[in-house]
Amino acid sequence: FTVRKAAAGATIGPRLGRLTQAGRGRNLDAGIETPNFIAVASRGVVPHLTPDMVERHTGIESVLMGLEDFIEKAPATTPPILSSALTSHASHTSPSSPSPLHLFTGTPSLALTVLSARRLPPVPCPPTLPNSDAAIGIHTSVGFRSLAAADYARAVGRLGPDVVVALADVPFGAERVSVRRREKMAERTGRLVGGLVEELGRRAAEGAHAASSIFAPVLPIPLAQQRFYLDELAELASPFSYASTPGISGLALYDPSVLAPCPAPTDHHDHALTLPAPLTSLPRLSLAPLPSPHALLRAISHGADLLAASFVSRATDAGIALDFSFTSSARAPSLGDPAAKTTPRPLGTNLWDDAADPPHATSLAPLAPGCRCYACAAHHRAYVAHLLRAREMLAWTLLALHNAHVLDAFLRSVRASIARGDFEADAEAFAKAYNEEGWPEGVIGAEGPRVRGYQVKSGRGEPKRNRKAWGGL
Repeated sequence: FTVRKAAAGATIGPRLGRLTQAGRGRNLDAGIETPNFIAVASRGVVPHLTPDMVERHTGIESVLMGLEDFIEKAPATTPPILSSALTSHASHTSPSSPSPLHLFTGTPSLALTVLSARRLPPVPCPPTLPNSDAAIGIHTSVGFRSLAAADYARAVGRLGPDVVVALADVPFGAERVSVRRREKMAERTGRLVGGLVEELGRRAAEGAHAASSIFAPVLPIPLAQQRFYLDELAELASPFSYASTPGISGLALYDPSVLAPCPAPTDHHDHALTLPAPLTSLPRLSLAPLPSPHALLRAISHGADLLAASFVSRATDAGIALDFSFTSSARAPSLGDPAAKTTPRPLGTNLWDDAADPPHATSLAPLAPGCRCYACAAHHRAYVAHLLRAREMLAWTLLALHNAHVLDAFLRSVRASIARGDFEADAEAFAKAYNEEGWPEGVIGAEGPRVRGYQVKSGRGEPKRNRKAWGGL
């Protein structure tokens, strides 16, 4: 990872970089320009898109997968991803060959694969399945279970992802975490990271597989409360650690805002603290829930380089065509409509809306004005709206292509803004031009794609999320 531009005198803030990964036939001169987004996969694939669509019609250069999507009842029953001939040892002895994870999921060989234990967003585990020093709770397609750190390391060694996110003791869904629990989080995560580094280092020394880059978690608690853990990471990231172990190659942020240094000591922060120097030059992957492009910009302002923007998939499922851009259009939201200068615009268009003017059913306009994505170049809004009404899978495929293109263009403009030194002003203008809370009310479950059990956790008394397919006359 190379930092190309950062704010003068600041270790935390928006920055330009380039992330490269050797092997898989990649050209090291054509790395991933950051800040950039990483596509969030569901059961190994980008929702609604086939691998050839991802390669030909999107700017997706990296994919985040959760191991819990694949392992089902393992280790009691070996899942297909670990027993398939595609994931045999012989399939990835050469550094230039696709990894078993690439082969099993059909991911384009030039795309960077990032493997974590949990899918994004993670489903909170029940209190009866707490994390421990040697395992964490996960949610598979057949229910909740524990994933042992040793089993996770073996799966990583078998699948050979480009990047692996180390296990972390994070109590997802907890409204409040006590000080003592935070200390335990840091202690456990330190052991889990150290164990993964040691195990993958041993396997790499034996030539068992091409070494995966390890991204160590930064916990969603103040840095002052995990400073000893961060010091351990700094030792693993130092140049001397590479002589015996692969060390860590990046950071995984569960809350990018914790990187902001405390302005002064408080009751909750005993002293101002930033990342240790050896960690500041490492790439940072944001695993935080980003519900909007506004949240994405805030994560970039805190120094995130790769961002898992899960709101894109949620908008696609809801039948919403994203329509936002950065910099020039944000500074002048509507030159022809004076009212729009004071009224923030929505972030997209709800294609289920029957009251639209003009009606979507007869509109020959693209999904967003001036959009040049495959969906808008080959089809018009009325066609996509018709496909939605007919419950055709192609509707969500075209929306997914369009929404990925909008986010890709948005981040290209963000990188250009950082290069000019205008990021803060442009981000402020964007916040005024677009309504963060103004998402159109699309439809998920009742009319959209069916919600699967591994995506959500149902509570007592909740109505069914999916409409009955058949019923009495």
